[in-house]
Amino acid sequence: ADLGLSVLQSATAAKVSSGGLKVPTSRPARALLTMLVAVLIAFGVIMVIERLDNRLRDRRRAEEVYQLPVIVEIPTFPRSLQRTEELIVGSDSSMQFAEIYRTLRTSLVFLAGGRDGGGEVQQLGVIVVTSPSPAEGKTSTAANLAAAFAETGRSVLVVNADFRRPRIGRFFLRAGQGNGLTGLRLSPAYGADGSLLATKVMGVRMLDLAGQAAAPGELARETARHIAALRSQFDVVIVDTPPLSVTAEALEFIPDASAVLIMSRLGRTSVNAAERAAELVRYGGAHNVAVGLSDTGTQNTSRYRRYGYYYGGGSSSNGKGRSKFSKRKQAESARSRDAFSRLEA
Repeated sequence: ADLGLSVLQSATAAKVSSGGLKVPTSRPARALLTMLVAVLIAFGVIMVIERLDNRLRDRRRAEEVYQLPVIVEIPTFPRSLQRTEELIVGSDSSMQFAEIYRTLRTSLVFLAGGRDGGGEVQQLGVIVVTSPSPAEGKTSTAANLAAAFAETGRSVLVVNADFRRPRIGRFFLRAGQGNGLTGLRLSPAYGADGSLLATKVMGVRMLDLAGQAAAPGELARETARHIAALRSQFDVVIVDTPPLSVTAEALEFIPDASAVLIMSRLGRTSVNAAERAAELVRYGGAHNVAVGLSDTGTQNTSRYRRYGYYYGGGSSSNGKGRSKFSKRKQAESARSRDAFSRLEA
């Protein structure tokens, strides 16, 4: 009363509306709502991980990053074939996996232009196998690719150009044979007779200067000069180079290469390393470049078994398997003849 206030309007109660969102009261409804929220959260986490993931995960992503075709996908091998330095091509126990490297061989033949118009095989020249980073299947691919070329009757020269971690010799050299030509002098006047290493694979010779007391860069340049002098004596030269992220020594061999194969391992090769490798290869002047992917997961290789490819003559340790295959083919041929006889009748 002392302040002189007056009442303009008396407050009245407003009716509360019961519409809008409500927390479900029943247990099934709450469980359904919880599942929906969990799915949304998981989807968001997956989107964030995909955005932050900097590695190649599939073929589409690899071709997008490299801007090159993927011509081979090598599956994840069984544990019995992993971490071994044995050739898969030529091994009866892993024939289905060997077909993958034979398919790669055929792809590289056409990539390098190894056939003339009449379909006759020409010299393929130099095929360089490299990778963006270590442990991406480069050396094992180069070794099995050389064996795949050799079983077609071609003369093959395998060259070790990875002098920091020379491993390709372990696939071809016998125990106690040694990895390098320790008695060879570095000289442009390099002769093939008596200087190349014989291997346990027929038709394959090896050039490896890893035993020389010289810097890796000098050995790479000397090896490149030797390849130039020797390439006309072989149908194909396979060069195993160091990873492009470790050193640029692979560029010594790329300008004169008929084809370059960049091996990458899914889940391991980063996008940045792949992009950098593609830039270096293009900078080196490569003409025919393709990408190979390793560790692509499990793959159904049963389709390779039914073709029954056997290379070379003579006996084999898998004579029992050949006998079974031959009997099966004879039975199939007999059924086919019977069917044609009924058709003719």
